[in-house]
Amino acid sequence: MHNLSNQERITELSSLYELADSLGVAVYSFDLPESRAVSLMDEHGGCVIGMDNSRAYSAAEEKTMLAHELGHCETGAFYNQYTPFSLRSKCERRADEW
Repeated sequence: MHNLSNQERITELSSLYELADSLGVAVYSFDLPESRAVSLMDEHGGCVIGMDNSRAYSAAEEKTMLAHELGHCETGAFYNQYTPFSLRSKCERRADEW
């Protein structure tokens, strides 16, 4: 797993998409008005990200959303609807810190 503190700082949105590609994380854009962005890991450890295209986001918003979802993928910080709130918070914090 990669840690941004050990990488060159990502300054351009396109660089973040390139990073996702180099990590083998597919990023799809489709209507997700309730979530804005989601990430899923399959049973083999592969990760996919969905980005909302139901409205226009600023480059900064899109970058933040993509970086956060990549954080889930790179740290393995996933949860489901039955996960206790305290663990959900921990997963979200790990994704944000990445």
